[in-house]
Amino acid sequence: MRLQRVRVSGFRCFEQETELFVDGFTAILGRNDVGKSSLLEALQIFFDDASPDSGDINAQAEGRQVRIICEFDDLPTELTLDATHPTTLAEEYLLNAHGRLEVHKLYDGSLKNPKLVGTYVSAEHPSIEGYSNLHELKNANLKAVAAAANVDLAGVQKTINTQLRRALWNHAHQQNGGLALRPTLLDVSKDGNKQIWGQLKEALPVFALFKADRPSTDQDAEAQDPIKAAVAEALKQHEAKLDELRVAVEQSVLEVANLTVAKLAEIDPNLARELKPTVPRPNWATAFKIALTDESAVPINKRGSGVRRMILLNFFRAQAERKNREAKGPGVIYAIEEPETSQHPHNQRLLLKAFLELSEQPGCQVIITTHNPAFARGLPVDSVRLLVRDDAGGRQLLTGANDVYERAVKDLGVLPDNSVKAFIGVEGTNDINFLRGIAQILCQYEHDIPNLAQAENDGHLIFIPLGGSNLGNWVGRLSNLKRPEFHLFDRDVAPPSPPKYEASANEINALDNCYAFHTDSREMENYLHHQVIAEKWPEVNWKKHHPHTDVPLSLAQAVVAANGKIWADLPDKARNQAELGIKVKLNREVVALMTPQLLTESDPQHILRTFLRRVGEALRTA
Repeated sequence: MRLQRVRVSGFRCFEQETELFVDGFTAILGRNDVGKSSLLEALQIFFDDASPDSGDINAQAEGRQVRIICEFDDLPTELTLDATHPTTLAEEYLLNAHGRLEVHKLYDGSLKNPKLVGTYVSAEHPSIEGYSNLHELKNANLKAVAAAANVDLAGVQKTINTQLRRALWNHAHQQNGGLALRPTLLDVSKDGNKQIWGQLKEALPVFALFKADRPSTDQDAEAQDPIKAAVAEALKQHEAKLDELRVAVEQSVLEVANLTVAKLAEIDPNLARELKPTVPRPNWATAFKIALTDESAVPINKRGSGVRRMILLNFFRAQAERKNREAKGPGVIYAIEEPETSQHPHNQRLLLKAFLELSEQPGCQVIITTHNPAFARGLPVDSVRLLVRDDAGGRQLLTGANDVYERAVKDLGVLPDNSVKAFIGVEGTNDINFLRGIAQILCQYEHDIPNLAQAENDGHLIFIPLGGSNLGNWVGRLSNLKRPEFHLFDRDVAPPSPPKYEASANEINALDNCYAFHTDSREMENYLHHQVIAEKWPEVNWKKHHPHTDVPLSLAQAVVAANGKIWADLPDKARNQAELGIKVKLNREVVALMTPQLLTESDPQHILRTFLRRVGEALRTA
C-alpha cells in the first residue's frame, strides 16, 4: 500500500482538520514551530498503534478529540478474512468513493491519559436495513439472515463467511435495485470486525521516523533508528514465517501448561479452575539488538551530531541501492525531520539525491521536513507542501506552484546562491544519473565537456528534476539572477510528429539566458550503445535497437523471457517494477560502460555533446 492522503485534527496546533497529500517524495516546508514535526509524529502514532500524550491535545478541539485519517492506494489485490478464502476490498465494500482505503483513528483527549477510542474504515457501504452490518455477524448469524430472507445459497460454501456476505448482498441488490451505498464508518476495533483490521494491518507500509536536532543521552537511540527501521522492515517481510514459529511454540508450551493445570486439579480443583494458560504475543523487534560502534568500541550515539547524521545519510543511500536490487518486500515510508541538520552542503546534496532515488523504488515513499532555504531550493516542485498559519491562527498546507513559490519566498527567504553558475532541467533522477555518467566519461578525453558531478559537488551546478521546475529556478528568474538554464527533454514520439514537449521548450527558449534541447531519439536510454547493454545482460542476446525503441520496456520483457516467464502473465505491479529496475540500472550501471567512440555511433548528430558543451561554456564563463 502507498499512503496517499493524511488528515489531522485536534492534535497540537491542528485544531481544525488539516490535510496533507503524499507522493513518492514529499517535502513539508515551513517556518520553525509551524507544525511540520507534529504532522510526522501524528503519523507515527497512527502506524505504531500508540496514543497521544495529554500535552498533544489541542484544548480548543471539539470534545478534545484527536482524529488521524490516512488514505491508501496501490491496494493489495486480495485479502483473506475467512480461513483461506480470498476476497478483495472492493467486494467487501471497504473502499471510499475514490477507490481508496480510508482509515480513521479516534482518540479521547479528555482523559488524563488519552487513549484510542476506535479504529474505523470509511467506505461506500450498503445501507439497506439488515445488510449494513454483515461484517459483524458470525457464521450462524449470517446463515440465519439468509434463511429469513429466502436467499438462494446454491453453490455457496455455507462455512465461508465471505461467500455468505456476497450472496446476501447480491440478493439485496436484486430485490432493491441496488445496495444504497453511503459513506459509512465501520468500526474495525469491534469484535466482529477485528479480523478486517488484522488483515489490513499486515498490508500497511512500515513507517520509520528519523528525528533531527534532538539532545543525545545514553538513552537516546537516534543513531540506531536506521537499523531499527531495517529490522522492522525485515520482520514484516518474514511475518508469515515468524507467525508460524509463534504458533508452533505456543502449541508446545500450552500442551505442557494444560497438563500442569490438569495435574494440579487432581490435588486442588479450586486453584486449578482459577488458572488459564495464556501465551503473550512476542515483540520480535526487541529480540534483535544490533550495535554500531567505532574501532574503539565507542557507541555511535556517543558521537557528534554530524557523524550520526552522516550514518543516516549512508543508510538511505544503502537502502536505495538494496531496494533497486531486490524490488520487493513490504512498503516503507521514511519520514525525516530536517535531514540537512549538521551536514555540509556537499552532504546535503548527496542526501537529497539519495532521497529522490529511494522514493522512485517500488514500495518506497519519503517524507521530509525543512525550513532551510538553501536545501529547499533543490526540491522538485511537485513534492513541495508549504505549511503556513492562516489568518485565524490555524494551519494550511499549500500546494500548486504559484501559491507555494510566493509564500515560500516570503516565509523561508529562498534567495539565489552566488556560487551557482547554471541550472540543468531534466525530467527525472534517471536522466540526472545518465548525464552525470556520460559527462564523467567524456570529460576525461574532451576538455570542453564538463564534469557535471564535480560541478554539482562544488555548488556550481544545480540539477532540476521533474520537468525543470523548482524553487531555485523560479526564484532565480524572479530575482534576475541571470544564471543560464539548460533543459534537456526526451523526444518521446517518433517523427514526423513534433516532440512531446515542443511547446514547453519554445517557452523556455523565449526567456533570457534559458535554453531547451530535445533528444533526437526517443529518450536518453536510446543513446546507450547496444554493445554495453548486451555486455550487462548477455542472456538476452540484445541487438542494435532503433532510435525510437522503448529500450527499458523492451529490455525488461527480454530479461523476463530469458528467466522463463511470460510478460503478459505478470501482474501490472510486477511489470512496472521490472521496467523501473531496468531503467535504473541502465542509467546508473550501463552508462558507466560507455566510451566516447560508442557514443559517437549511438549519437551521430552529437546531441548530447552539443548540450554538454553549452553547459561547460556557461560554467567556465559565469
